[in-house]
Amino acid sequence: MTLGSSGPIPEAVNLRKTSWMTSKPKWRNKLSKKMIMTQKKDSGLRKISRILLSLFFVIAGFNHFRNPDIYLSMMPPWLPIPETLNLVSGAAEIMGGMSLLLPALRNLAGIGLILLMLAVFPANLYVALHGWPEMDLPQWVLWARLPFQLLFIAWIIFSCPGLFRFSKSS
Repeated sequence: MTLGSSGPIPEAVNLRKTSWMTSKPKWRNKLSKKMIMTQKKDSGLRKISRILLSLFFVIAGFNHFRNPDIYLSMMPPWLPIPETLNLVSGAAEIMGGMSLLLPALRNLAGIGLILLMLAVFPANLYVALHGWPEMDLPQWVLWARLPFQLLFIAWIIFSCPGLFRFSKSS
C-alpha cells in the first residue's frame, strides 16, 4: 500500500465505538443512585433546616472578613498565624454553607463543617476559660456556648441525609 492510497484499516487502529467506550463507569452509576436516594429522602423540614444552616454558615463566614477582631480575640495565643486561620475558617464556612445546597457536594460539605466545628472548639474553650476581650458577656454565657458546638454538629448531620450511611457493597 502506498502513502496516498486508501485500503482497509488495520483492526488495531479501528476507532469504532466499542462497549468500553460507551458504558458508564460503575462508580458513576453508584454515585448517581446514591444522590437520587438521598434526594428522595429529603423532607420539607430537612430542606428548610439545610437552607437556614447554609445561611448561618455563609453569614458567619463573611463576618470573619467583616469583623476579624472578634474572632482574633478569641484565639488561643499558642495558635500560629491567627489572621490566616481566621480567613481560612471564614472561607471554609462560606464554602461549606454554600455547598450544603448542592446535592453533589452536600455530604462532603457536611463532613467539612463537622471538622470545622471540632477545629474551632479549642478557641471556644479558651474563651470560656479566659474570657472574651471583644465581647462583654458573663462567664456562664461563655461556658454555655460550648454545648452549642454539639448542637451544630447534630444540625449538620440532620441537614445532610446519608452523611454517615455506608454502602454494604463497597
